[in-house]
Amino acid sequence: MELLRTVPRLAVDGYLRAVKWPLSRVARLAPDGELLVDRADAVLRGLAGDLLRDPQLQADARLRREAAEDRTEAAELRGRAAERREAADETLADRQSEAEQRRRAAEQRADEQRRQAAQRREAKAKRAAASERQRKARSAQARAQTDTVNADVGREDRLEALEEAGEAVQQREAALTARDEAERLDLAAARAKERRKA
Repeated sequence: MELLRTVPRLAVDGYLRAVKWPLSRVARLAPDGELLVDRADAVLRGLAGDLLRDPQLQADARLRREAAEDRTEAAELRGRAAERREAADETLADRQSEAEQRRRAAEQRADEQRRQAAQRREAKAKRAAASERQRKARSAQARAQTDTVNADVGREDRLEALEEAGEAVQQREAALTARDEAERLDLAAARAKERRKA
């Protein structure tokens, strides 16, 4: 009895292999083509097993169906994994782009702050130089006035006026020197602060 089943089983198996071989080659060109051929093979083996009442053909058909389902599931999982990888790549690219934009904006802000600090230092230096020129001009004017007073007044009056003018000039020079020193110290502090930031 087993021999009677073996012959048709071998014939069905040989026939299906002969038909499947060229179909498999063509199916490789289509997406999921080989899976379709494997499913069709499993169905035909199942039908032949049912017709011939061959449990071995039926079991072989069941195993082939399960294998085709497993391959289908694996292909779906690979597809989902590829989609997730693509989404992750897009997210990473977006984050990298945002980080680059933030970095550029921070660099621009730092450049602008450095430029403004340089402008402030330059303006402060100009004010200090202008103040020094004014101080020198006032001092020269005071000396000229003192000289005029000396020429117009008697010797004692001239000495007294000269002493008063000299004291006034000294006081003004001391005040201006103190103010210039304060501005110089402010400028030095600002430069030191900029160096620490950089």
